Amino acid sequence: MDVDILTLYGPGMSFYRSQIQLSSSKENGIRYTSALESLKASNQNLDYKMSTLRSNVFRLKSDLSKLQRHVKAFHNELLTTWQADTLTRLVEVVYERQNWKLPGGVAVGDHIHLSRERQSRILATAAKRIRKPILRKNFGLSVQYYSALQRYDEVSGQSRRDLADRALMSADCPPAQYECFSDGMHICSKTSFRKGESLGHVSILGGAVSPML
Repeated sequence: MDVDILTLYGPGMSFYRSQIQLSSSKENGIRYTSALESLKASNQNLDYKMSTLRSNVFRLKSDLSKLQRHVKAFHNELLTTWQADTLTRLVEVVYERQNWKLPGGVAVGDHIHLSRERQSRILATAAKRIRKPILRKNFGLSVQYYSALQRYDEVSGQSRRDLADRALMSADCPPAQYECFSDGMHICSKTSFRKGESLGHVSILGGAVSPML
């Protein structure tokens, strides 16, 4: 028995007082233990949720990385195709508005009936014959468009190679998913381009081209 309790309450009441304090200490200990266990369970639940969240974030990053790689690969191929198509349309517009004949005396519009190889040669030659002053004074286009036209053969050649590669890669594609780009080559694609639809409205070189084309 506690000496202080005995001194304070005497030999009679001191016994009961000590039992009350002992009971109170036990209750406090039980409540403390219960609170500690609840806190431990809560922390474990929080750790589990954090672990699940980290796992989900990791999977999301992995999926996003894969998607970015696929989009980048497909975008690079389409970008080359759009550039070639835009340059082709630019050549056609310049010759049409200047009332010029394409090399070989071919009228603009009639060249589409020629073979693909001859079309490419005619348009490449036509692009190189367009001078900077014509683009600047008559069409308000900067030197970057002239520089792009000088690379027409390079860009259009790369576009044809990209489409040919994709056509070979897509040999097993269902017929309903084949689409035709402006140069007539079919590739397997889930894009919304319709057969024979020109991509010339896409401005790769700058905003100034779209209204003119």
